[in-house]
Amino acid sequence: MYRFPGFRSLQVWEFQREGKPVQGQMDTGLIIDDRAALARLAVQGFGPAFVRDVEVAQELARRDLELMFADDIPPDDGIFLYFPAALQSQPKLRAFIDTTRENSSVKRRRPS
Repeated sequence: MYRFPGFRSLQVWEFQREGKPVQGQMDTGLIIDDRAALARLAVQGFGPAFVRDVEVAQELARRDLELMFADDIPPDDGIFLYFPAALQSQPKLRAFIDTTRENSSVKRRRPS
């Protein structure tokens, strides 16, 4: 089970079943706040992990992990980066954005 750092509540799993929203939590004896460690534990067979598919793309490709509830999870809008406008001209941020775009298979979406 994943708990966001600084939050006291556990991650709620959200699904859509037959077009209706469904929420649930897994019963667990382990609470962790490190998503990479959570994915590694899932690969080792400790149980399911609620993580983004991009976080475990290699494990999915190697078939070390498999998707659960694939038909019940709503489409993902992707990963977004929000940064204060005054700081957007920093070279390190520009380099991060450019590198991410170059290495991403996701098409750039224009704001609507």
